[in-house]
Amino acid sequence: DDFGYKTQYQLIYHGDDAEDEIYVGNVKILKKGQGETRRGLLDEGPLTSLGTDYCSLGQSLDYYERLADLPRQARISIARALRDVVYRPGLVTKFRGEPGWRTSILRDIDDLGEFTGTASVLLSKDYSSLADVSLELAFKPRGWKKSIALDFDAPSTKQSSSSRFRIPKRVAVVVGRNGTGKSTLLARFARVAHAPQRMRRQEPIRSLGTLTPKGVGFTRIIAVSYSAFDSFQIPGVTIEERRQIARDVGDGVGRYIFCGLRDIAGEMNAVLKPESDEDLETPVDSGDLAKTTLLKPIETLAEEFDRTIERIRSSQRSRLLREALEPIFADPSFGGDEDQTVSAVIGDSPKDTFLRWSTGHKIVMQIVASLAAYTQPKSIILLDEPETHLHPPLLAALMHSVRFILEEQDAFA
Repeated sequence: DDFGYKTQYQLIYHGDDAEDEIYVGNVKILKKGQGETRRGLLDEGPLTSLGTDYCSLGQSLDYYERLADLPRQARISIARALRDVVYRPGLVTKFRGEPGWRTSILRDIDDLGEFTGTASVLLSKDYSSLADVSLELAFKPRGWKKSIALDFDAPSTKQSSSSRFRIPKRVAVVVGRNGTGKSTLLARFARVAHAPQRMRRQEPIRSLGTLTPKGVGFTRIIAVSYSAFDSFQIPGVTIEERRQIARDVGDGVGRYIFCGLRDIAGEMNAVLKPESDEDLETPVDSGDLAKTTLLKPIETLAEEFDRTIERIRSSQRSRLLREALEPIFADPSFGGDEDQTVSAVIGDSPKDTFLRWSTGHKIVMQIVASLAAYTQPKSIILLDEPETHLHPPLLAALMHSVRFILEEQDAFA
């Protein structure tokens, strides 16, 4: 209820199988001439499409990411049927004069241009329209006296036009003593950055910290942590959203990707109660730490690596992986030959090869493969304590690989 305008609905996709149900997210639907009402204008029950006097707008970037993950014909049909203004931007001029447009449809969206631009990229999966901009952020966690400034650009030099002399950029490094809150900072940043603009102004997200510019959004948030003691909460504002994020993480899809030892999907299945309609609105706990954590067996990690390699091959990202791994293969522990082929190192069975590698090799190969598979333009990667289990030369090689992927994919870390 936005000051008498009742426009918000939940979109849930039901596939062919009875268990194929995906919570897409909140969507607001406005009718021309709509005024203040005591109930929504749409009747319960099947809906084929909205009339020409309606428009809709999803209320989070996750809405469009999940919509984009549906079969192509399904997502196009839904966007058309709901007369989505991201899919049909010309509708904005027809509805922006409506009283309910700003009062309700845009109530929780600070910058429509920024939001619809990123949402359109997610929906179409056409990243060519994203500008290669110098991203400057400020994040102030709860209880901090000052914000932490994150500048992902590098100062220009006289020789910066040559890649040989170019100063590395796109990575903001946070350094601090043990116990000063570096991991907490990254976890809170992930939860705030993942949340819709409206939720950043409300509990439980508001108490985690403040991110500026207010309307900034990322096409994907990739968290990397190989600490067995990591127990931070994953993103998600409501119970249903966190349940869906856990499903997405388990399936390797969605806007939040977790690469590490924790079994996020298993944790959610262990702590969340059976599904109910109340989950759509029930907020999650604002605490930093999860009450239950589970670790993946080594066999599960090996199977994940196998699926990641298959995803890279099927999505035509083999070249990206091959070039990203050159610094790794040049390390003496991998034979010191950067011209080795990926297939020669991984072999016919990525799973079996993964199980034979040392701990350090498992970690760097899992990280680089995951980033090659999932990083897309305007993603942000949160890499927590990359030095764990790695000797300095291999750590340096890993950072070269990470920076290469960031540059190729126009992403940040």
